[in-house]
Amino acid sequence: MHRLLGVILLLSPIATLCAQPSPPTFVQAVEAYNSGRIPEARRLFEESIRISPDFFRIYDPYWRSVGRMDDAAERKVIIEWNLRYLETVPETKRDEDYYAAVTTGHGILGNREKATSFEDICVARFPAGRLAQQKRLQRADTEKDPLRAAKAYSDYLTAFGENVSWASLAANSRFRLLEQNPQLFSTQDLTAAASEAEQRSLVFFRNFSDPLRHVNAMRGMAEALTKRDPAAALQFAHRGIQFIEEQWPLTNALHEEDRRAFWPVLLQAYLAQSNWKAASKIAETMLRELDGALASGKKEPNFDERKLRLDYAKALDQLQQPEAAQRERRLADTPDRNRGDRMQGIRTQLLASEKKRAAKPFTLQDLSGEKVSLEDYRGRTLILSMWATWCGPCAAELMAFSAEFDRYRADPTVAFLAISVDSDKEAVPVAAKERGYRFPILLSDGSIDEFYQTDAIPKLYVIDGAGQIRFQVDGYLADGDFQQKIAWMLEAARK
Repeated sequence: MHRLLGVILLLSPIATLCAQPSPPTFVQAVEAYNSGRIPEARRLFEESIRISPDFFRIYDPYWRSVGRMDDAAERKVIIEWNLRYLETVPETKRDEDYYAAVTTGHGILGNREKATSFEDICVARFPAGRLAQQKRLQRADTEKDPLRAAKAYSDYLTAFGENVSWASLAANSRFRLLEQNPQLFSTQDLTAAASEAEQRSLVFFRNFSDPLRHVNAMRGMAEALTKRDPAAALQFAHRGIQFIEEQWPLTNALHEEDRRAFWPVLLQAYLAQSNWKAASKIAETMLRELDGALASGKKEPNFDERKLRLDYAKALDQLQQPEAAQRERRLADTPDRNRGDRMQGIRTQLLASEKKRAAKPFTLQDLSGEKVSLEDYRGRTLILSMWATWCGPCAAELMAFSAEFDRYRADPTVAFLAISVDSDKEAVPVAAKERGYRFPILLSDGSIDEFYQTDAIPKLYVIDGAGQIRFQVDGYLADGDFQQKIAWMLEAARK
């Protein structure tokens, strides 16, 4: 379970720079919010504002708590009231937290010009501050020339490397940029960028204790290096596995499947090196895990069985075992009866969870500032994902979600939509670009968070053309069946 506000406050790059101490009621309010006690949190936020109206970090979470209790009209009145006070604050007391609050407030109210004006003032007054750093990262993200973009990321890391969370993001973005432009950057450049991204990710882990984020980063870098530098890919994969073995006794965030997720990388790297013996051993181990899960009815490892058996056959051919290789090729092309039985059981269980209840209407802004409503999807079946940039399982689900969006893009009866519940709205377009999301994304204003249960994400909803929620899926299971489950739910929701 992910607790939104606590994570956002923890990751705030200005959290350690704020000179004014938090009022005790603010700390209590955050704790209440994170525990889901929204009415209590709102009361404590209001008390905090009464005691310390110039502790500007109060306003954003206060508005979020109001949004989870009241309708949009009442929250608008409250924000307008708060902004009238904030506009009276002397310029000498206007720090970065102040500009963040007024920018957020005007953004929620749809006053884009005012929000932009305050952003510009903040950047001018604090050229090394949070907003200025965001702007520099955005320029790097939107730069179309890969060479200039790579330099922009490098310049950011040189200037603001002490900003642990954003430096890690910048290093990873730079690595992905180099990976996507092999004609411009050498293999040596790519491997060096991966090493920097690894070190930045480790620093992030040491500061914020998010081991799964580092594991996912290591696996992503190992996968990207497999073809261009298989030796380096093996090193990254081995370090990722070693990290898991060191950390899993100390945390509930890591599991056995996180270690197994590195096996396909090892297999591809050994194949690329023509190390047939090692490749054969890895493939055999992976198939044993897969066959064991099928035989016992347990959760399957997320392996592509057909490709795995064909890779195994390739290694067996090189090891002068043609009969065994031919057997694996036959198995690769033969549907498994056990798999069919298992899938039928999953289908029955999934369809039995179907219920009908009205979806709560919403009107939210997309990443370009345009307003989008649930009503816009009337007549289509909507696949809706609630997510956040900091949520590891959300990132895993949205990879599969993105593939399904592409699969159904030409179908006018189906739509895909993701709503970010991030408090840091500026982080959303950055993460979306970095991860290659092409599906529509809206920014939650807090008004629907309680109904759609965003205190525990990811959360997937299937809403039919009449606006009825037909399915709700809590969490993400990386079992390789996401595509089939979407197809089953779509079929049922269309009836």
